[in-house]
Amino acid sequence: MMRNKVENTKFASPTRSQPQEIAAARGIIIDSKLFTEALNLFPEVIMILDQNRQTVYCNQQLLHLLGIESPDSLLGKRPGEIFHCIHAEDEPAGCGTSEFCKECGAVQAILTAQKGQKASNECRITIHEPSGKARALDLRVWAIPVTLKNIALTFFVIRDIQDEKRRAALERVFFHDVLNDTAILKGYAENAKDGFAPKTDDVFLNIFRFTERLSHSILEQRDLLNAEEGTYQLKLQDVDITSTLHEFSTFYEKNQLAINKKIVVKNLCPGARIHTDPVLFWRILGNLVKNALEAASEGDTIALVYQEESNQKIFSVHNPSVMTEEVRHQIFQRSFSTKGRGRGLGTYSVKLFTEQYLKGKAWFESIEGKGTTFFVSFNTPAGA
Repeated sequence: MMRNKVENTKFASPTRSQPQEIAAARGIIIDSKLFTEALNLFPEVIMILDQNRQTVYCNQQLLHLLGIESPDSLLGKRPGEIFHCIHAEDEPAGCGTSEFCKECGAVQAILTAQKGQKASNECRITIHEPSGKARALDLRVWAIPVTLKNIALTFFVIRDIQDEKRRAALERVFFHDVLNDTAILKGYAENAKDGFAPKTDDVFLNIFRFTERLSHSILEQRDLLNAEEGTYQLKLQDVDITSTLHEFSTFYEKNQLAINKKIVVKNLCPGARIHTDPVLFWRILGNLVKNALEAASEGDTIALVYQEESNQKIFSVHNPSVMTEEVRHQIFQRSFSTKGRGRGLGTYSVKLFTEQYLKGKAWFESIEGKGTTFFVSFNTPAGA
């Protein structure tokens, strides 16, 4: 059989089927009316893929999800191309062939099924919406090998598990972080009730710090949910950069994560100000500092730096550790974390707040021997 020109790939096969091959496989499927009717009864999205991971059939759930009536425009496309994954066009051969696809649970499951084994994975992808905004999806996928009239196909099922992931994140915050801080405050309150007066002002300072941290944990979740739903209302004002960075240093050096670690502020532009939403600005830098502290080892130094280049205000947070390739490919995805269940919203929220709300840019570099640095930059209006 003829094949389209083979392009380079960094993961899965780049080969694509010819239109007549797609049509032939689709014809075999739709010949079985009972089979197609059964597929349309499933509540999940179902796609049937050929040996080149291209769609030859899909059920009504996918059409409803995409808001289209006919599947014709989907035939021959791979899953990432249908959902407009941000990496689907990184390489000329499309979905499955970029370096980021190595960590994609969907591509991994499909390739396993093509070897004759059933597979189920979680899949975290970021997609481009018609409005131009990026949106994160948390999915669970199943890939099952099937053979119809000697044609090898993959039965590919997709379920949205975003609510499950949100619940896990909220459970971590409220059943772990919030309860821990509440328990400490309860201890101080019980001491006061039993007549044990604080001997030093440090006790009052600790009560204030734990109360402040408790408030931050709750409000951070509220702001993230509002931002994802598109209901967060920006409140812009001028913020003094030097004082804000030093506030960060003071706030986080008392954090348990900062024990035996040092936070250094390097402000290369004294007197600089930024017109921004102070709440989101705090969330962005706070998550970067927390992530750096979690990644650092005892004795390490975390550097929080501000500098100006051309018309850009650039903030960076550096720690000496280096990320693996697997982590680098997934770092901004929702729910991805190296720290366990219910984590992974930190860097995701940084990118969401920075790029979709404050119209800036978030990126990172992780280099052996130099460590890991996260950057966020914002445009400075001419004359500002």
